[in-house]
Amino acid sequence: MAYKDPIQYGLFMIFNTIAFLASLSIILLLVSGLPLKRRRWMWVQMVIMWISITAQVLTYFLSLRNMSPESAQSTLREVTEISVLTWLCLMMVVFIGNVVRMNLWILRKYGYIKEKERKQEDIDDEGEGEEEE
Repeated sequence: MAYKDPIQYGLFMIFNTIAFLASLSIILLLVSGLPLKRRRWMWVQMVIMWISITAQVLTYFLSLRNMSPESAQSTLREVTEISVLTWLCLMMVVFIGNVVRMNLWILRKYGYIKEKERKQEDIDDEGEGEEEE
């Protein structure tokens, strides 16, 4: 691959390295002993996981494209287009959902929307979780 198409090989190495390092970062965060139950840490982990999964998907398709025979290129192109479109739609749904959640949180924080009514059980459970940290 490095001799046949050096540009594709460079992309493969970049995306594969990003996926590998992002995966290692998540593992390190999880075993580090940091208080990861806080929302900020969960958001950081979620973003790192998105980066890792996306880079791994790109690496997969690059390697599939370069290892498939010429006779299968048209079928591979169709499968790749459908897969990438599906992946992007799913990513957009998740991204929009998180943007909506973040906007609601900001509006509640600054008093534009009333706080959610919380049951006493939820408050008790939250208090127990803070003692463990």
